[in-house]
Amino acid sequence: MLHDYYLLYSDQADTIPNWRKANKNDLCNQYLDESDEYKKSAYMAAIVCRYWQALTASYGKSFMSASEEDAYDWFIEAILYALSHAVWRDPMSKLYNDPNGPDKAINKKIKCARLTYFQQHNRYNRKINHEVESLDKIYAELGDSCVPSIVDTNEEFDCTSLVRGQLSQHNYFFALVIDLILNSDVFTTEHVFDSGKLVKQIKGLDDRYFKYFAKTYNWSYAKVESEFGRLKKISKSTLLNEFEYLTATLGRI
Repeated sequence: MLHDYYLLYSDQADTIPNWRKANKNDLCNQYLDESDEYKKSAYMAAIVCRYWQALTASYGKSFMSASEEDAYDWFIEAILYALSHAVWRDPMSKLYNDPNGPDKAINKKIKCARLTYFQQHNRYNRKINHEVESLDKIYAELGDSCVPSIVDTNEEFDCTSLVRGQLSQHNYFFALVIDLILNSDVFTTEHVFDSGKLVKQIKGLDDRYFKYFAKTYNWSYAKVESEFGRLKKISKSTLLNEFEYLTATLGRI
């Protein structure tokens, strides 16, 4: 299914010159600035294709618990969210005027969307009451000429709320892991998650990070220092075991 979708998107993207080698940040800004709806759709298709590897990698790590439709949905919704908010154009954002802002925002939202999916997956037991018509059925009805529709569900991939939700449930380790995954260097150069790097980040937590976390999530600095200081003192092997338990609980995050 995913390969078929990619071919459809790439066909539409071919109306954009040199889109395969164009700077991804430029494509995002050109999409936002384009007024012609046909060209805008072509830019969107090009952006989707340029980030397709993130989708396949994400699904490859999640196929035991998520379907291709699930992975496709969180991928598309994450891109839509990032583009609609365009934080790199917001003077109040730390990404403001960052030339790589679009790329950073999209990659962050894709990771956050995946985390959000697994949180909902656990809460609703694999969407038992899910009644949305599957993309496969739509594709079968509309035929090969149809590019899969991109519909903004307005679902908020608010990572701040996700972390705060875990804090309110006293899941301090989970909250910390989410923030570090989204905002720290815990991936290899091939964009593969590295639990060793995660442990290194935890062991290296300092006062600057405590202040950042307290401000970002509106949490007591004293509480941050106490809880994360305790986690920092835990042995590396114990932290790895805690993370393995967490990933098992999430369904192979």
